[in-house]
Amino acid sequence: MTGASSKTTSMLPAAPQPRGGVVRQIINQLGVAIASKLVPLAAIFLYSRMMSVADYGVLNLFQSYLWIFALALSLNLHVAVGRYIYLPGAAFESFLGTTLLSVGAVFAVGSVAILALADATSVLLGMPQILLPLMLVTVAGQL
Repeated sequence: MTGASSKTTSMLPAAPQPRGGVVRQIINQLGVAIASKLVPLAAIFLYSRMMSVADYGVLNLFQSYLWIFALALSLNLHVAVGRYIYLPGAAFESFLGTTLLSVGAVFAVGSVAILALADATSVLLGMPQILLPLMLVTVAGQL
């Protein structure tokens, strides 16, 4: 009887082992978090040495306004998808389509308004007018 049980257990497939383990994943996440904080810090020193004061100021304004524009030109609707996906019984396909249409419509109307009033917008933001289309493209990519 002992021989039969040993044959039975030897024929069962081995349980899959997690690749790398939890510790390795924690180290990876920690490394990414540290690197993502060091890159902007290094950029501060590099940009401040390689750019003029005026250009560095325009770059900082541009980067500051990116998140403001992303929120304003989407009404933060894109965040709703992440919250809705975890609801039990959620009809994700129809919700995603409605959200994409809403974000697209708000972004299109906001972009047309910004470009139509480009002179006033650039003066209000204190940035060159040529950066407004670039900002809209970058915000579209973030959304």
